[in-house]
Amino acid sequence: SDDTESQQWDKDFPQHKIFWSHGTTKQNGVAIIIADDVQAQIKSVSKERLGRCLSVSVTLYDRPFTFTSVYAPQSSLERQTFFANVVEPALSNECQFLMGDFNTILDPQLDKSPPHCSTPDVASRCLGSLVRRYRLRDIFRYHKPKEPGFTWRRPNGEQLSRLDLLLVTPDVLHDVCGINVLPWHWSDHCLVCTEGT
Repeated sequence: SDDTESQQWDKDFPQHKIFWSHGTTKQNGVAIIIADDVQAQIKSVSKERLGRCLSVSVTLYDRPFTFTSVYAPQSSLERQTFFANVVEPALSNECQFLMGDFNTILDPQLDKSPPHCSTPDVASRCLGSLVRRYRLRDIFRYHKPKEPGFTWRRPNGEQLSRLDLLLVTPDVLHDVCGINVLPWHWSDHCLVCTEGT
């Protein structure tokens, strides 16, 4: 993403606050969008310099929340480093939403088609460890435990994966009342939509 793209999003999403972490290429960049009618008091914004991680901490309904958006590298070794050195320091003990394109799967049997029978790669294990350590819950699996919910597909359709996740801490699990995966016309990734109470 770049400044030109963020200006277009500002036009497309009036009455919203949009926070960006731009990358160095058109491949990187993450955003967090908060509607103006959501009475969120912004406490802090932190960005990773390569446009792969953005955290916005807010107070909402007298509760602290941190929203972290990620775009993990494609290389397994780079992902492992990213999860350990960028994502984990962004996590906190307050109500946490961790979302984005993780470029890896949590469950080789459910999150990939055709299913992957071998041991998960080191980055997948690293993400799983992070999920367990912070007691994060996968909102999609919580609401739809057996549905595949693939969010990415190869152009030829021969491989599907669920790479885009919304992970939350247990204290906000019941604040999220549903989740859907919808096609997104200009990407090989789907849109992951959720609603809160």
